[in-house]
Order: sequence, then structure tokens, then C-alpha cells
Amino acid sequence: MRVMGDEICYPAKDYLSIHKLFTTRADLHRTVYTHAKVKAVELMLVDALVEANEYLGISLHADDPEDFWKLDDTIVKSIETAPNDELKKAKEIIQRIRRRELYKFCNQYSVPKDKLDHFKNITAQDIVCSQITSKVLLKEEDVAVSNVKIDLTRGKDN
Repeated sequence: MRVMGDEICYPAKDYLSIHKLFTTRADLHRTVYTHAKVKAVELMLVDALVEANEYLGISLHADDPEDFWKLDDTIVKSIETAPNDELKKAKEIIQRIRRRELYKFCNQYSVPKDKLDHFKNITAQDIVCSQITSKVLLKEEDVAVSNVKIDLTRGKDN
């Protein structure tokens, strides 16, 4: 393997191994990384970290490599065990994760290839505007949309 210009090049004899690597990667994205429960935990952790940010200053470490590497899973335990009332909301979210009271998954839609141009980036506003009247009325902040396109590499740009 070597880099030529802005491309990674492999010997032709490695084609099947490389293809299998990218196929496995795509399969993992389809079955694990984008699984509804995984996404729910991910969204809840983000919400907990956002709630804790003002008190813990988490985002201040994002641009400094010397500090960024220290941001690991122990931050969750720090939030859980902190005696501060400022972290109450973040603690509640983490406790919900621990009790498996996860955000609810509503629906998914696989867009046919010939319709991809019409469904590039669906937003929470698109979902809220298209809801049918019922007893529950969703607001934009109630909806999290994940637009995911999974292929072996970069599709036709490769």
C-alpha cells in the first residue's frame, strides 16, 4: 500500500481483502453503529454532556489536544457522583440510560436510489410539519433526525 497524490493505492492482489474490509465496515454501520438503541444512548449522552458543559466546561477542552485526550468515559461517572445541583438534569439523563429508559425510536425510511435527490437532508422541522393531527403534538425539539447513507466508500465519488 502507498499514497499517490490524494489516493491510497493497493496492489491488485489485495483487492478481495480490501473489498471485504469495506463491506464489513458498511455492515457494522448498518447493524451496530446506527442501531436504534445505540443512537438513543448516543443522543442521551450528548444531552447529558450539553447539560453538564456549563458547570464542567467540557467544550473548553475540545480545541486543546493537551486537554482533549483526558475527556473519556470517566466524565460520565464524574457527573453521576458530583454533589452539585447544577448537574441534576445531566445526572437524571445518565440515570435514565442506566435504567434503560431510552429515547423512543419512532420510524425509519429507506429511500430508493432513484429518489435520493428529493430526500437529501430531512430535518426535524420536516417531520413536525408533516405529522398527522393526533393527541400528541410534536415540537422540533422533540425530534432527532439522523440522515444516514451507508455504502462501501464514497459511492460514485470514488
